[in-house]
Amino acid sequence: MTLITPRQISASISNTGDRIESSSASLPQHSQPIDRLAAQVIKASNSSVQFSKGSASGDVHIGIIYRPDNFGAGHALYDKPPVRTMSQLNPMIGEPITLPKSLSNINFTRNNKDDAQKSKEVIQRRQEAFQQPAHEHNSGLSEVHGLFIPGAPSAVHSQQGEAINIPSKNSKHKSKRNELDSRAQFEHRSIAEARLHGKPVLAICAGAWRLAEAYGGCTETFGGSELKKHYSPGADTMNVGHDVDITLSHTNLSGTMPKKDEHGYNGQPSAMRDDKLGWVNTTHWASVKANEDGTLASALETPTPTPTPTPTPTPAPGLRELQNQSKLPTTPSELIITATSEGKVEAFETRHGAPVMGVQWHPEAYLPGMSGRDPISQEVMGLQSPKEYDAYLRNHERTVAQSDNLFKAFGQSAAAYRGRQEVNQEIKERQLKYDRD
Repeated sequence: MTLITPRQISASISNTGDRIESSSASLPQHSQPIDRLAAQVIKASNSSVQFSKGSASGDVHIGIIYRPDNFGAGHALYDKPPVRTMSQLNPMIGEPITLPKSLSNINFTRNNKDDAQKSKEVIQRRQEAFQQPAHEHNSGLSEVHGLFIPGAPSAVHSQQGEAINIPSKNSKHKSKRNELDSRAQFEHRSIAEARLHGKPVLAICAGAWRLAEAYGGCTETFGGSELKKHYSPGADTMNVGHDVDITLSHTNLSGTMPKKDEHGYNGQPSAMRDDKLGWVNTTHWASVKANEDGTLASALETPTPTPTPTPTPTPAPGLRELQNQSKLPTTPSELIITATSEGKVEAFETRHGAPVMGVQWHPEAYLPGMSGRDPISQEVMGLQSPKEYDAYLRNHERTVAQSDNLFKAFGQSAAAYRGRQEVNQEIKERQLKYDRD
């Protein structure tokens, strides 16, 4: 699967238009005008390839699913900044849009009574976002060209194994459980709409779990030594990590991997192979579940012991309902595993169509201005040997480069979606003009 820029899309469609026009003599008489129209629109837009209506820098917007973690600070201070820095990697990327858009200005006060009410307001606004017809709803999805799903300190509903970070339904945890259910419903709907419209999706950490769940997959918790290796509650997350193996070539993920001799530290080549990332920032108690044959496991094949979602007063339709209406696949066969760590899934993506990718670690932490951009000190890393620390520094530079490449590619995919929108709109306008004339 190859990421395609707006320029490549326009050129590709232009070639298609040439073929349509040259072969139109053999087409039925009634089909020739629209084929000629398409070819003319494509040729006309080819001179201003990226955006036919003269769109300027900042016209491509990434939507970020809102999360109220840490009184909204998780969204404001961690999720939005890395997407903002994407404009440094691609000038077409503009200000990110909070999803649903109605939550963009909600402010928590850290007053328990007030914030409890704010949490209810978050749930209510999510529900309202999809109560109108799809073309009128106020979720904000119609305004974004790519969907970014961040993580969260809670499990997804398809989690199998030990009940870690699953708030119960009793009164003590009721508000957390309602928030978990509300976010799950909104994310499922958002992912389904992105799939229906061919928008690119990038999901991180627990966001990747939700993405896999939306395609019919599930997660499973770690046990014993595995849990200790991957999960360190209370620790600085930047100091928790491990290596990652890229398991498939010719994928979107492998395309973001810098070559061994292209990025290093102080001119020294990385100590890592081309198909490996050394010590990425990641902490999690579960991973997307895989079968023994290397395919993603289906949540439908194994009963899940976790509680089912608590119904809300006016729940948004679930993904299954939307899938049935739209004939979307309900099994994870659409997804392929692209990275692992000691056999556990670290990344996956769709087999075809718009780039849709789930990543278990935190590549956004390495973007400009984020805490992972600079290497960790030798003392904090606990590396006694200067040689070991030097290898870490060289590998860190490579991890930073891969993160930049990943978000550049995501931005290009969003820009490509915007470009297709404009070509389609111009074709419609030309058709209307043709009908009037």
